[in-house]
Amino acid sequence: GGGSGGDGGGNNGNSGNSNGDSDSGNSDSGDVPVPVPPPTKKTDNTNRRPNIYTADVMPFDVDGDGITELCGTQMFPGYEGRDPRIRAVVWYTLTGDTLKPELTKKYYSYFSMNGDYVFYFPARWENTVTVRADGDDIIFCEYTASGTQEDINGIFGTELLRIRSVENTAAVVPAGFRRISDTCIIKTSEESSMGLTSDEVAKCFRVLSRGAS
Repeated sequence: GGGSGGDGGGNNGNSGNSNGDSDSGNSDSGDVPVPVPPPTKKTDNTNRRPNIYTADVMPFDVDGDGITELCGTQMFPGYEGRDPRIRAVVWYTLTGDTLKPELTKKYYSYFSMNGDYVFYFPARWENTVTVRADGDDIIFCEYTASGTQEDINGIFGTELLRIRSVENTAAVVPAGFRRISDTCIIKTSEESSMGLTSDEVAKCFRVLSRGAS
């Protein structure tokens, strides 16, 4: 496909697995094998394991261009060795010769647990921005790399974007937020040069129609 980031066809959304993510490798008896590139190093931990913050998403046409993207997951910066871990969903497309295709990375994204949206990271955010959860909010922050094993809060720097899930269009929109879809409102920050413009947010946020299964 050719579109934008959090949640379309196949088995997406919350699979019902609400256990924390405690990795012991890059595979799991509940995983569905997909052809993702091998990690470049062990700490990449590219795999397909869901947890309470990472949807069990399957390959599908995530950007609406009529072509199914393949996917895998990868920890957001700062979550190495921690539980539960919040993971990015990385999307790939097949390119090159049809007899010997190659996997090419297309999007690095946050995919919502409800399967109602995907948020594609702009290139400058990859490896420099991480994600944390706070109730109904997903918060995108600068990654500071100063957290400790005991205190993860040290990895969260300046807040750049907050996406809040709401039940319906009648929900009151608090000051500082604006509606971006029927089920989401957002709040952006201008405190950092890493912040996104309204146009960038519109390109990165994609509403998905399938919802949680």
